[in-house]
Amino acid sequence: MNDSTPRQKEKMINRNLIKTVLSHAIFLPCFMVTHTYADIVGTPSINVTFTSTIEAGTCATVLKDASGATASVIDFKDVFRSDLDKKNRKEDFKIVFSSCAGVKSANITTAQSSCSGGASDGDSFANSGGTAAATAVEIWKEQPDSGVQFSCKNKGSGQNIALTSASDTEVNLTARMVIAKGRSASEVTAGSFSAPVTFLITYQ
Repeated sequence: MNDSTPRQKEKMINRNLIKTVLSHAIFLPCFMVTHTYADIVGTPSINVTFTSTIEAGTCATVLKDASGATASVIDFKDVFRSDLDKKNRKEDFKIVFSSCAGVKSANITTAQSSCSGGASDGDSFANSGGTAAATAVEIWKEQPDSGVQFSCKNKGSGQNIALTSASDTEVNLTARMVIAKGRSASEVTAGSFSAPVTFLITYQ
């Protein structure tokens, strides 16, 4: 027999309710978020040094005869006095530029050589290493008379050549045997002929 009073029953219910609530409650820990604010300081500057090696532009250059063979001597073989008088003895050759890098053009001139003429004032190059008198050789870009002559007396004129790295550049030249300036066919004597000529190449 339950003899509890209504007030006692109410207290018991409240205690049970508190127990039930406490048994299901989740207690979260208390914590505090803190942060210290500092001044923003960035890098004021960055130093850099650029380095490189500057190379002189250039090409591989060879001289070839009419057959396409690399040569340092252009041989006219036997030449007759009448050939000199008629100016009909010539030999084709060429300067070949290849593997060009860092250049767009070249200027070709001739170095100091013996010029024909009594005052060495001729456009042709005199026979300076042979025995045949009154003989000389002309050098032309392309063909004689229609092309442009390399002048012995005016070496600074030169020839400008456009170059490309994509392919070889060939400069067609012609050498023609002639009677030296101020001389006549009657003064030509039999003998050897040699006229060393140096081509100077300035790359641009």
